[in-house]
Amino acid sequence: MVLTALSEYGKEDWHSEADRVRLAILKLADRNLQKLRYWLEQAKLDYRDVLGPAEYPRYRKKWNPKKAASEEEWRKMMIDSDWEQYERWLKS
Repeated sequence: MVLTALSEYGKEDWHSEADRVRLAILKLADRNLQKLRYWLEQAKLDYRDVLGPAEYPRYRKKWNPKKAASEEEWRKMMIDSDWEQYERWLKS
């Protein structure tokens, strides 16, 4: 059922980066079929709406000056943290 649902993304010419988007959908769904359907529909509308929350969940939040000396430092910290989290998820 999950694989069948995921195969719905990538059929249209405008469906970019199908494998990456499908992986993002799986991550965001968190083993919940209703969430999977939701994120699949979001991806069909605009794949970036799925990639952002899946790959960069912390980076998408506002800069907090208490956690970093500069916005540039904060951005690097968030991106590094997000990718570490994504890699841990992939290995689980």
